[in-house]
Amino acid sequence: MQNAKKRISAIMAVTIALVFVLSVLFVVFESEHNCSGDDCRICQTVNTCLHIFDNTTPDPAVINAVAAVVFALVLVIGAVSACRNSENLITLKVKLSD
Repeated sequence: MQNAKKRISAIMAVTIALVFVLSVLFVVFESEHNCSGDDCRICQTVNTCLHIFDNTTPDPAVINAVAAVVFALVLVIGAVSACRNSENLITLKVKLSD
C-alpha cells in the first residue's frame, strides 16, 4: 500500500513538472505565430499558460520565510551531527593513568 502511494505521488510530480515544461516550450515556440485575430486559439492557449505561471508563482515574502526556515534547519542539523560525531578522550576510550 505504501509503495503504491509513492508511485502515485511520483507520477503526479512528474505530471506537474511536464505541464510546466511543456507550457514554457509552447509559449516560447508560439510567441511569434501568425495570429488570425480576436478568436485565435493559439493566443488563448498562450494566455492560459501565462495565467498558470502567474498563479503558481509564490509571494517573495513566503519565499524568504521558507528560505530562512530551511537555512535554520540546515544549521541545526549540522550542529547536531557535529556534536554526535565529536571525538573526545572518553569516546576514544583512552586510559589516563600515571
